[in-house]
Amino acid sequence: LFPSKVSLAVYVAAVMVKPGALIPDSLKNVMKVCSGLIEKEAEKIWDFTFGNGPQNIPTSIMMKPEYVRDKFYNESPMEDYTLATTLLRPAPVMAFVGIMGIPEAPETEKIPRVYVKTGKDHLFQPHLQDLMLALWPPSQTFLLQESDHSAFFSQPRELNQFLLQAASSLSS
Repeated sequence: LFPSKVSLAVYVAAVMVKPGALIPDSLKNVMKVCSGLIEKEAEKIWDFTFGNGPQNIPTSIMMKPEYVRDKFYNESPMEDYTLATTLLRPAPVMAFVGIMGIPEAPETEKIPRVYVKTGKDHLFQPHLQDLMLALWPPSQTFLLQESDHSAFFSQPRELNQFLLQAASSLSS
C-alpha cells in the first residue's frame, strides 16, 4: 500500500510471488504442504494447531523435532542449531495460504527486490527457488552456495556481505 516507504525488499530463502501472478503447481504444492492443505505429506513433518476448530484449516504449524535439523539447519553449526531449537515457535498458516491469493498490485514494481538463494536448502530446494526467480526476477540475486534454509546461522558473514552490497546499491 505504501511503496514510497519501502526502499528495498530482501528475500532470504523465502517465497517471492508477484501479486496477482499465476503460481505454478510445483510452487503451490510447496506452500500447500507448508500450510497443511496437503494433509498426507504435511502430517509427516508438521504439527498443526487448529485454533478455529478441526473442521477448518490449521491456524499455525510447527515442524516436528525430528525434521528440524535436516530441513532448517542442515549446514548450521551444532551450537546454533541447539540454540535455535529452543527459540522455534509455531508459524501462522495464513502467511503461506495468503501468498496464493494476493491481488494484483502494480505499485510493488516500484520497490527494488533482492533475493538471496540458499544452495543447500532442504526445505525450499534451490530448483524451486530458481523457478520462482524466473517468474518475477529481482533487481539483484545472490547465492549462498553452502547455506541451508537458515542462512543467518549457516553463513552469517556471507549473508551480511550480501546485505551490505544490496544496501549500498541503493545509493549508486
